[in-house]
Amino acid sequence: MAESIQSLTLLENELLQKVNYLKSFLYEPLYFPKRVEPGLKVPPKTEKDWSKFSGETLFINLNLLKDDELREGIFWRESFLLFTPRQSRDAWWVKLLADVFPLSIKMSSQATAKWIQFIRKSFIAYKELYRLLKRIIAAAGIDGLFQAFNKVQYFVYSKEQLESHKSRRKRKKREINPHEMQIILTEIYYNSVKITSNAIEIMQKALLRQTIKPKIIAQYLTKHLATVSKTIKQLVAMGILHHNYFVNLSALGLTQYITLLFPSKKAHEHLKPPSNPFLTSQKLNRLTNSIITQLYAAPKSKLFFKYLKAYCEELINQRIVYDYYLFEIKNSKRIYTFKYFNPKERRQIPDFNTFIIESGLYQNEPSNGSYDALPPDRIVIPSAVFHSKLKEVDFLDLQIINQFLQGVDTYRAIRKAVNKDMNELVKRIKRLFEEKILFENVLSFLPYSSSELTVYFEKEKPLKKSDYRTFDQRLVSLFSYLPNVYLATFKGAFEGILARTFLTPSTCLEMADFLTTFYPSKLSFQLVLGKPIFQKHKLTLPINRWLNGEWLYNAEDFSS
Repeated sequence: MAESIQSLTLLENELLQKVNYLKSFLYEPLYFPKRVEPGLKVPPKTEKDWSKFSGETLFINLNLLKDDELREGIFWRESFLLFTPRQSRDAWWVKLLADVFPLSIKMSSQATAKWIQFIRKSFIAYKELYRLLKRIIAAAGIDGLFQAFNKVQYFVYSKEQLESHKSRRKRKKREINPHEMQIILTEIYYNSVKITSNAIEIMQKALLRQTIKPKIIAQYLTKHLATVSKTIKQLVAMGILHHNYFVNLSALGLTQYITLLFPSKKAHEHLKPPSNPFLTSQKLNRLTNSIITQLYAAPKSKLFFKYLKAYCEELINQRIVYDYYLFEIKNSKRIYTFKYFNPKERRQIPDFNTFIIESGLYQNEPSNGSYDALPPDRIVIPSAVFHSKLKEVDFLDLQIINQFLQGVDTYRAIRKAVNKDMNELVKRIKRLFEEKILFENVLSFLPYSSSELTVYFEKEKPLKKSDYRTFDQRLVSLFSYLPNVYLATFKGAFEGILARTFLTPSTCLEMADFLTTFYPSKLSFQLVLGKPIFQKHKLTLPINRWLNGEWLYNAEDFSS
């Protein structure tokens, strides 16, 4: 009996210690259980099996209590829930915040990793919100999560009060939807991000060197390695720096094709991606007009291009789309500048007019005949490496490449996936990087750069005996002044330039309105505005179509 009382006391004290820690952040719990007892020993598959309130007693799953690492996470989760209204404990957004909350605490690395794995199933339907919450944790920690909870709670209850004034009838309690919560969390994230001048300097070196390895970056700075390491880790956690691996498609005999489809009113949401193994992504934009963008990493072949064009024509014949553009990307680069970012304001300072004036868009100066002339203080990264000769790769090389593309980048995990000898695996991976078939890719997206604008514009043929800039050269100059831009040349429906930039929503709208009215009607031009909805989004090489150094394809690949 004494042993039973002692175990109950330990559970209550463990919960009380965590509650007292949270109270130090000037928050007060709304209630506290009189008793904390072990619950049933059942598999904790769903959240309802983790814990349960019965009367004034809190029961915690015995399986979680017996696991030292999960025990720490579940007590932090339960302590957070005591600061929420008891009637709201079962709301999906409260559960989501509570599940993520232990990640804001400095638990051991083992406990953190195990908790992430444990709660993975609970946020399958809210992946974007989960990523946002993790970024808020990286930027503001516990305060950020409590601020998120208070703002969402205010939103829910203020709407409920508003509805009660509109009608005397009793209404069901209003529930927030994921889109509304995403708007609230995005605002909290932007307001909590702190990027110092030192962080910007470190980020510039990370982009220039295309790596997030602190030892390499520290070689080009006068800062201590520990400072560089901590800053890089925080920038990645906040989603400011993005790191992945990119494939030199040209070295593998592949190229990038883009199709812009203009669907009919009824078909724009129901156009299924074709069962083409070389289709890497399909996305829908609906802000200005419905446009579906398809991206292919496909064999560089006139026959494949012919099949792709026939597929687009068939969509017109079936009245699924009424028009299309088809392009092949030739070369590309990314351009960054942090000149306009104010660390104190946490955002880009100038408006669109500043970019126009500084780029000299209205000044038709003599041309140097090049698209590569850039303003000073710009960071330029070629986003692909091109080789005319096909590299020698085999099935195992392609397996390894696909593992990196899927985010599996440790030797042990890759070995488990491909089931090969470790020595051979290390040798192959080293060769893939040395021959630049596989390489690191580091991107940067500053706060308040959530809106996307993509423009396809035709090259203007210069007049004879004229040394002045053509309109497309002036437009490239304008894009080169923007904080974050991707530029690529293409051929196909017409020969031109692709420019994609990431700015504030208001600046993107202003720029779209300007370009629509300013671009000459004699030149082909297409604009895609707004955050896309991805209907397919992944780059995985179809290695089952690789045979003796050749990619296999046929007309049936484009069947719906």
